[in-house]
Amino acid sequence: MREAGIYQDIRKKRSRKGRKTRWREMAAALAVCLGAGSFLAYGEVGSQEMEEAQGKVSVLEEEMAKTEETLKELEALKADTAAYVRSLDANLNELNGQLTALSEDIDAKEEEIRQAGLELEAAKEKESSQYESMKLRIKYMYEAGDTAFLDLILQSESVEQLLNRTEYVNQITKYDRDMLEQYRQIKGQVAAQEQALEEEHGELLSLQEETEAKQNSVEQLMADKQAELASYNSQIASAQADLEEYQADLEAQ
Repeated sequence: MREAGIYQDIRKKRSRKGRKTRWREMAAALAVCLGAGSFLAYGEVGSQEMEEAQGKVSVLEEEMAKTEETLKELEALKADTAAYVRSLDANLNELNGQLTALSEDIDAKEEEIRQAGLELEAAKEKESSQYESMKLRIKYMYEAGDTAFLDLILQSESVEQLLNRTEYVNQITKYDRDMLEQYRQIKGQVAAQEQALEEEHGELLSLQEETEAKQNSVEQLMADKQAELASYNSQIASAQADLEEYQADLEAQ
């Protein structure tokens, strides 16, 4: 009986010891589970933050790529516009040269017209003087002759009429007739020359007006392109500032 009691005491001690061990194991398992849960929860939060950061980086990189492409396009447009402005400037210089030459040609033509006018007046005076001299000589030749015929001669109203009426007068000298015809021809030639010069002068003035209109058009186009070039410079500066801001944001991630 005593041995049986001792055996029961041993079993009770072992049973209490086993229960303590199982409690320790359960506590340890619970601690492991709690730790694993905390780790998993922390891991989920960290993963979410990482995804958000990567998303921001992707957006920034995409915006940078778009801005860089826009910047390239603006630089190309600026280069084309600058080249066009240089072409317009060369064209404008050429037009200025043409206008200078036209102005000189017009001045020279006006001087030629002035000289032609003087020559025409001189030719008219010589013709008139020769005409009056012929009339006087005829008068002297026939002042003792037929009064009616003399009046007919003296009442001539033009050179042509005078020549026609004096064809019957054999006493008129060939020299007078030749000189009068020569002065008539000179007067006609100078008048024709003056008319031609006036026409050339008019053509030069028309060409000057056309060239000035071209000059005004090129100057207006030049002003428009200069404004366009300034706009491109402003847009390029803005795009470069955006790129710097995107780069700073990326470095801060």
